[in-house]
Amino acid sequence: YKSWFERIQRIHRLGRGEENALSHCTDRKGVKDFYLRIDAQQSCITSTEKNNIHIRKMPKKKYSWEYLKENGMLNDEMIEYLKDRIGAGYSFLISGKGGSGKSTLANNMLDLIPYNLAVLVSQESDELYSDKHPQMQFEHTMTVKKDGIITEYSLEDELRLGLLQDVDYFIIGEIKGGEALYVFTTAMSTGARFM
Repeated sequence: YKSWFERIQRIHRLGRGEENALSHCTDRKGVKDFYLRIDAQQSCITSTEKNNIHIRKMPKKKYSWEYLKENGMLNDEMIEYLKDRIGAGYSFLISGKGGSGKSTLANNMLDLIPYNLAVLVSQESDELYSDKHPQMQFEHTMTVKKDGIITEYSLEDELRLGLLQDVDYFIIGEIKGGEALYVFTTAMSTGARFM
């Protein structure tokens, strides 16, 4: 397990040592039909003093609305409601426990955003995607370590820069840090749409 864990770290350049105790990445090429979100915790930060790794797979091909209906996520009335509200310029907050389908639903909702709107998607791991929308830009967070100096590019940084651009719709994947306060107190007051 230890050698496999270290191999995953090397392949994805996750780094070692205490300054890299918690790390994550997205493997977009390693598995044919899925993206892999990899979250790693090194033994120096775990109570068991063992390395932990969590790998979550997301389909490269989005589930259809029909598939989501068949599996009880929503019904025709809900789908029409979402289409109507997105077309009317509403913002959305999607919440739920891990594995409940938040990213799956958001991925489908991305393709409902009118094509004449510019969209910025900022996320920690590359889970949200669209190969249909012509004006959708995707960014992810990044930590750069050079010469002992750590520079982080956070969701809040990306959002702040996006507000200087001609963006109509902001999609933030997994709001859970300082960006949450910034979204609700500053960014939403600009009149931009959010999900």
